[in-house]
Parts: sequence; C-alpha cells; structure tokens
Amino acid sequence: MRLTRRREYTKALQSVAAVSALIGLVALSGCAPAPRGRSGVAVAEVLDPHEGAHPASETAVGADELVTEALAAKRAGRLEEAEAALRRALAIDPTCRSARWALGWVLANAGQSDEAIDHFRRFLAGDCPARARLEACAALQRLSRREERPAIALAFDDFPFPGQSEELLEILDEGGVRVTFFAIGRKVVAHPEIARQAAEADHSVQNHTWSHPRGSGLSDGEIREECRRCSDAIEEATGERPCVLRWPGARWSRGVELRAAECGLVAIDPIVTGMGDVNLGPGRIGEALRERAGAGRILAFHDGCSATRRALPEIIAALKRYRCRFVTVPELLGLEQPGGEPPAEPAAVRQIAPHAPSNAEEQ
Repeated sequence: MRLTRRREYTKALQSVAAVSALIGLVALSGCAPAPRGRSGVAVAEVLDPHEGAHPASETAVGADELVTEALAAKRAGRLEEAEAALRRALAIDPTCRSARWALGWVLANAGQSDEAIDHFRRFLAGDCPARARLEACAALQRLSRREERPAIALAFDDFPFPGQSEELLEILDEGGVRVTFFAIGRKVVAHPEIARQAAEADHSVQNHTWSHPRGSGLSDGEIREECRRCSDAIEEATGERPCVLRWPGARWSRGVELRAAECGLVAIDPIVTGMGDVNLGPGRIGEALRERAGAGRILAFHDGCSATRRALPEIIAALKRYRCRFVTVPELLGLEQPGGEPPAEPAAVRQIAPHAPSNAEEQ
C-alpha cells in the first residue's frame, strides 16, 4: 500500500512545474494571509494544474485560462471575480489542482474559512508537490483556529559519522525526539550498523545521494545512479526504502526533481530551512528559532558537527516550549506515519478532523 501511494505521488511530481522561490510557510504565531511565496510568486505558478493529470482537452485548456484570469483578478483585489472564475474552472474540470488551491486562498482572504478549509483538504487528498503540500497544511492550521501543537521536522545531513552519530542518537533519545537523517549511500555501506541503529530508534533514514556530488553538471543518468545506489544501500541496512531526497549543497534543480521522482523519491530542497549558523553561539539559537521555526517547517542541521550536538538540547527544549510536535520528514509530507503505513492526512493537519468533508460530500 505504501509503495503504491509513493508511486502515485512521485508520478504526479514528474509533471509538476517547478519554481525557484521558496513558499513562505506558517510561523509559530500564524500563517501569512497572502498566498504568495517570499519572492512574490503567485500560487498558481507552483502547480501546472493539467500537465500529466489527464489527457489534454479543450475543457482542460478552458479551466487553465480561468485560473490565470482568476489570479489576475485576485492580484487586482477583485476577490469576487476571482472566486467566480475559479468556481467555473472547477465546474469545467474538478481535477484542476491549481484551481482548488487558489480557490482555497481566495476564500480564506474573503473570510470564508469553512469552505476554504474544505478546498485545502480536497487539494491535499490528491497528489501534489512538496512545497504546495506544506503551504496547504500551514493554511489549514491557521484557518482551523485551534491551539494544536504545530508539527515540525528536524533533519540531519551527511549521516552517518562513526563515533559522532552515536552521540547524536543518545541526545535525541534523551530528548524523546524523532528526526530524519539524510544519509550518504557509500557511508551507509561502510557503517550499516549506525543506519540500522537510527532506524531501530524510530528515526527516518532518507536519501542524500550515493557520493554527495559537489558539482552541478551531472547527466540525467548520473543523477538517477546517485539516487538509486543510495536508496539501495539504505534499504539493505535498515529494511526500509527511502521516499525523500535531499540533494547536496543546495544545488537542487528541476532535473534533479524529475530524476528523483523516477526513482520513487520526493525532492524537498526548496522547502528546507537551513540551521547551520546556529553553531555560531548559544545566543544565536533562540533568535534563529524565532525567525525560522514554524508549523510545517523542516529544519536542517549537519551530522558530525560538535557545535550542533552541544546546541541540540537547547534547541529541543526551546521547540518544546513552543509546544512543537516532532515528526519525520516523510510524516510531515503525508508519505508515511509511525508504523509505516501512509496516513490519511499529513502530520501537520491530522488534528483538524472536525472540519473534514464527509465521504458523501467528497464523492
């Protein structure tokens, strides 16, 4: 069941248009009201609503044009006109993902929270790229107006480091925190016992490529080889095949996303928040967390760094004071839940069940 879910998810990713700007996620105090990324990218630019979703047709093109029209109206502040265009788009093509997404935002901005929640939940029920999934989760948290504990994922790159990763695992165990390790395949082959120890402690071990390539000129075949060899090594060591890729050195590209999807992996680099500079000193930790730690965030550190290990107890304690729930990256993205089965909803919105549409309404 889980593999089927992942194949469906990654198949959709192969047809999704990528953007370079990060989407602004919800802060601990709430979610930004406007559906735009930090670089001003409109929500419809995140998704290609039709490519790969169904055969091209005149009705599909009509829905696409209505979405474009609606976003232009929304930018001009004509919310009623935008709402009408998006409703027409969904009447023409109920599978139009960007229309569902955009209508949720338009309704949220118009104060129609209940219906906005309905559209965001329907959007999340299908296949969608990682960035859009997290932003929809963030919107649901804000619109639910509940004092629920925000879900957050801690991640550690370049795993494993013999003699150091074991100490990191002890700190995490003492803090009662589950995290995600992005492992380098050749290091897993050299030290499978460390990867196995992490998996047995209920952490998630995911793909950080086979050799941690530093150049950006790899061919499609070389990217696939990096992904597949690493996944093979992790599966051999832990018994679990990875479903998430973090490409080294922030050199993510559209090509990496597509080749990763061919290997059954979701490339998440555009939605990761780097936390390496917290190593500069204890005074920076609180400031960095206030700026970057929010519901639905993935906070990335590096394994093998003594400064990170020294700072980690304070980081965990601060996030607990913020009432954060610690989940793995696959759980945050709705790819799996504790115990290995895919959840009905992403971890970030699992507690908003009272607002869910009934099965009859979904049908």
